Amino acid sequence: MLQQAFEQVSLDLLDRWEAATAQVDDPWAQIVALIGQLARAPDVRRHRSLWPEFAAAAGRHPALRPGFAAICEAWRTVLTRAVAAGVERGQF
Repeated sequence: MLQQAFEQVSLDLLDRWEAATAQVDDPWAQIVALIGQLARAPDVRRHRSLWPEFAAAAGRHPALRPGFAAICEAWRTVLTRAVAAGVERGQF
């Protein structure tokens, strides 16, 4: 049940991140939008407590690791895309 809750919360946030970056062309503004999405999330308290719980559970239970790794990779992809665009454009 923890895995499903974490995955759903993470996918909801990931959808918000994707929507925020899709509306902005400037890489720096994309990163600002990503941080803004995290800071303004109406359920940010729930998110910040669920993440370490799921990370700890994945460390103890191998069956949870693939789901945890997939969510981490999805988040990294969104952020890396913005950073890579900034590097390519010479902004960072």
